[in-house]
Amino acid sequence: MTAQLLVDLKCIYSNAKLIKSFTKRKLIAVLKANSYGHGIVPISQSVEEVADFFAVANVDEALIIRSVSNKPILILAPVFSSEELRICYESNFHITISNFSSLNFALNFARKEKKPLKVHLKFDTGMNRLGFKARDFLDNPSSLIDKIKNPKLLEVRGVYTHFPFPENTSFSLKQIDIFKSVLEKLNFTSPNVLIHAANSMATLNFPEAHFDAVRVGFLLYGVPPSKKWLQKFKKLGLKRASSLKAQIIEVKPLARGEGVSYDLTWKAPINSKVAVLEIGYADGILRSLSNKGWVKLKGRECKIIGNVCMDYTCVLIPPELEVEVGEWVEVWGENNPLEEIALAAKTIPYELMTAISDRVERRYI
Repeated sequence: MTAQLLVDLKCIYSNAKLIKSFTKRKLIAVLKANSYGHGIVPISQSVEEVADFFAVANVDEALIIRSVSNKPILILAPVFSSEELRICYESNFHITISNFSSLNFALNFARKEKKPLKVHLKFDTGMNRLGFKARDFLDNPSSLIDKIKNPKLLEVRGVYTHFPFPENTSFSLKQIDIFKSVLEKLNFTSPNVLIHAANSMATLNFPEAHFDAVRVGFLLYGVPPSKKWLQKFKKLGLKRASSLKAQIIEVKPLARGEGVSYDLTWKAPINSKVAVLEIGYADGILRSLSNKGWVKLKGRECKIIGNVCMDYTCVLIPPELEVEVGEWVEVWGENNPLEEIALAAKTIPYELMTAISDRVERRYI
């Protein structure tokens, strides 16, 4: 392996502590998608002392964490498998109930197995993805409340919603008001029912959305989703916890007019020098960065030239820069901000992080 994702576990731990200190609320560490590509086991262990809860996308991810932690784990998607519900019961997982189909499936399982399930009710307050439609519930709250009131079948351990557009203050504040109306109708008074709404960006923008806990994933890694969030990250003290590096495996001269890589989409305007990196789209370098992206080498920006290949990426070396086979470049990290690379690729940092494949070695420092 000649591409590496370097992950600073102490930095992730520090970021988690800063978030918890800032919010003064319980922390739900969201570790889905292999902890945003960073490695679900090492990351869960690094924040074990700080996190009150873990959240994942599915049962398989929850089982990986359960092998190293006894913390409560929330599965963010509804479960429609009796086998998986049995695992959830036996492993003490909390499951999401987001519609009447998932509710009825869970109730039927609980009646048949005589095993109450721990559930979090999710309400759709404006994202129009998962969740009971809040307006429908507010029009007829008994349609849901009557079905969830038997503790021998369901133990309601949480109620939550999600923000699609935390940058939009008026829309998000409206969501918060709708969610509060839902909570009033539900009228849960038990301290065992965890109320949570704020994802990473809403955690920074809306203290009124903190409720009992905040659900934080991307914040743990200290990477802002775009430049406009950078100052908020710095003010909170969050630091970048990872960097993606690749090794130079060949350096060669190019004569003026010679092309590079598949389809020869880049041709040298003058005599030039190209370095070949052993990292490609099978490792997580998006092909959309062809002729648009860059890497950092010895503090210098080296443009990606030609099409990104499955296993290799070619970069243009400044004429005055001496480089050798075996040297490392920073694809993204402290000196080459991921959010800027994402902008060039016309995507978001989340996609670039989670695109890192298993071929890339994770090194923990």
